[in-house]
Amino acid sequence: MAVTVANFQEYESGSGGYTNVHTYPDVDASGTNPYVVGTAIPRVNTWVDSFTIEGNTATAIASNISGDSTCGIDVRGYLNNAAASTVVVGTSSYKLNAGHAVAFNGVDQTTPVVGTPVTANAYNESPYAAYTGTSGNLLVVAISTQNDRTLTPYNCTEIDQVNHADANLGTAFIGYVTATGSAQTIGATFTTAINWR
Repeated sequence: MAVTVANFQEYESGSGGYTNVHTYPDVDASGTNPYVVGTAIPRVNTWVDSFTIEGNTATAIASNISGDSTCGIDVRGYLNNAAASTVVVGTSSYKLNAGHAVAFNGVDQTTPVVGTPVTANAYNESPYAAYTGTSGNLLVVAISTQNDRTLTPYNCTEIDQVNHADANLGTAFIGYVTATGSAQTIGATFTTAINWR
């Protein structure tokens, strides 16, 4: 069974929305062999203290959290089949946050995530990286930018991107592509260099 994107919800904590508990809109994960992935891009110098999906502690997939006042991202997942799956992210202090909850169908329920995630960061206009995945598997790419940007997918299909309500506080992007079994460089591009992860 091929892995497909069932649906998604985006989250941003609102104008002046400083909190340490970020509750995302429910995402429908009631399909066949579902898996829910959540992303968080808490504002600078902030660590994710807790990350639950429908009340269950989510499994860490990848994290690249900044301690240098730029940007960061945390990605976690959980096998969950609730029609209204709630993602709740707890941050180390009262901070702004944006991110996504994405429900995938057709995911192997024994080993939903395989391989070693690749993380990267730089100051440029090219937030992408190379990865070699098992042919037929789905590769997921999640990006955080320091300031608002309109991201153009690079060798992948965009699921969504969201900016925080307060201006110029960064963009959360998530996309995917089917693995070919060879190295694939995937991510996004934008104009005017900034920090990204």
